[in-house]
Formats: sequence, C-alpha cells, structure tokens
Amino acid sequence: MNTSSYNSITENTFSDSLRDPLEQAKAIGQADIIIGIPFRDEANTLEHVCQVISEGLSQSFSDKKCVIVCVGAPCGEEALKVLETVSLGQNIHRISFLMKDERSNGKVWATRAIMQIADSLNADLALFEANLCSRKSDDGLIGLTSDWISHLLLPIEQGAIDLTIPWFNTHYSTAPASKYLIRPLLASIYNLKVRSLPGAICGISSKLLKTYLAGLSIWCDRIGDHSLDSWLITTAITNEASICEISVGVKINKDQPDKDTVLKQQISVIFDQTEFNKDWWQQRGGAISHPVTYGWTKNYRLDEVTLDITTLVAKFKQDFSRYRGLYEEILSRETFTGLWKLV
Repeated sequence: MNTSSYNSITENTFSDSLRDPLEQAKAIGQADIIIGIPFRDEANTLEHVCQVISEGLSQSFSDKKCVIVCVGAPCGEEALKVLETVSLGQNIHRISFLMKDERSNGKVWATRAIMQIADSLNADLALFEANLCSRKSDDGLIGLTSDWISHLLLPIEQGAIDLTIPWFNTHYSTAPASKYLIRPLLASIYNLKVRSLPGAICGISSKLLKTYLAGLSIWCDRIGDHSLDSWLITTAITNEASICEISVGVKINKDQPDKDTVLKQQISVIFDQTEFNKDWWQQRGGAISHPVTYGWTKNYRLDEVTLDITTLVAKFKQDFSRYRGLYEEILSRETFTGLWKLV
C-alpha cells in the first residue's frame, strides 16, 4: 500500500471516529470553553483529573457553557468507563469516546479530534494530560489544582491572549531536549525566549484553533506525540498570535516518557519547522522578546531526582564515537579535543 492510500484510509477512520461526537457537539449547540483530555489507559488518574477540572470550571466559569472532551485510544475501554461515572458540575457537558482504529490512534490524533470539536462549538480550548496527580506537601497542595483552570483560560477569555503556556518549577534534568535545544532555537531564530513549551497542557483561543486546524493534514503525518509542542508554538509565532506564560507551580505525572524518544521527535519537528518557516524568520530581526507572565511565581521544593551517572557516561561515550566525525567538523578544535579527552 502506498503512502497516499494509507493516508486516505487513516483520514477515513479518523472521520468515522469523529462522526458521533460531532453530532453530540451539534446537539449542545455552542459553548464558551472546551477542556480537552487525550488519554490511553490512565483509568487510575483520569477520574481525579476530571474532578479537579470540573471544580475549577465551577469556581471560575460558572456563568460559561463548558464541555469536557475526552478522547481515548482504542485500548482505553476501562478509562472510558471511569469517565462515565465522574460527576460534573452544573452547566458542564461531557463528550467522551475512543478512536476506532489504531491507524488514527495516539495523542496527536486525539488532540486533533478535540480541536475539531472545540472549533465546531466556536469555543476556546484548554488541553490537559490524563495522568496528572496532586498531593499535599509542606507548601500546601501541589500538582494539579483547580486554580490551573482559571490561570490557563482567563487571559484568553478576557480577549488578550491566543496561547497560554504553563511554566512549571522543574529539576534541571527534566526535559533536556526542550531546555537545551528547542528553547534556545526559538530564541535565536524566532526571537521569543520562553521558559516552557505548550503541548499536552496549554490554552488556545478559538481564533488560533482555526489556524492550527488549517494545517492538521500536515502535522498528523509527521509529528509524534512528544513533538506537538514545537509545532504549536512555532505555528503560533509565525501567525502573529499573542502568547503568554502561566506560572502554576509543580507538575506531577504518574508516568514519564522516554527521554530519547522525546529528543528525537522534537529535533525532527523543530528542524522541519525552521526550514518550513525560513521565509518568515529570514525577514525578521531585532531583539529577543519575552512573553508576559501571569500567575504566582512561588518557588516550590522539588522532589529529589536520582541520576544514573554510569548509564549517562556510557551513553556519552557511545554517542561521541558514533558522531565523532560530525563533532570534529562543527566544533572548534579546542572544544572537540576537550570532549575527546573525556571519552
């Protein structure tokens, strides 16, 4: 089967999965706020996430028509059953379903489905992860709290912002691809210095949603589950969207993705986007800007992180040997010699 035929079948299975949910959205009519949660099999955390979100919507947006949209992988039957038992607040609707085919499965396809439902309701959107947790500490309740809802959505609801990006207190070893590659590239090429990236958690205006949807046939084919954030922010920047950062404290996830997979996917997309947008950034110049920051800036005590030094050193030596020719070509003689001595 050639690529064109496969893509056509995948699009058809995606449309089939979305047919009934779009009918549910049509019955709702119009909404103000959509909360989107892509999930796989997070039955043990999804109930908590929905409860906290429902509480946050009731506290901050009781006068708004809200819909929680949960889109799961075909293997998520147990999680879907849990969702159906969650009690939601007044004036909060629910649309939850599973994708019908593995070919249109994954966080990217689920996010696309959520965006299309939000667009059909002409609503602003906030995306959340399904494996978020909360816990009590000496600093109070940390992790996911009901305040996250208002922080992500208020700047958008007030009409000032198109994209809100949460900024978390994190350990220096967390998300190395983002910290040491993606964000420096965004500053040097796109002239925007951010402390975090959007992706699994962010707020998106109904206006920016239409921009994202215009390119969905492209990014579902070439963007992985862990590189969506690079596409979201570069597309927002090049379309002159207004962006702000939201300080929300600490994020606690039950599971963490493999860092090597994240690195490979993010490198691929940020380089693709840089090439795709070269006509835009080649005409730009001037100073690097910083997005406006909303929310509190309290520093939380982070959990201790244990690093496997032996594995890290072994991987450094292996990769240095593999890419030695490239390093020798692009690095200064002094830097290359220093790295070689470490090996």
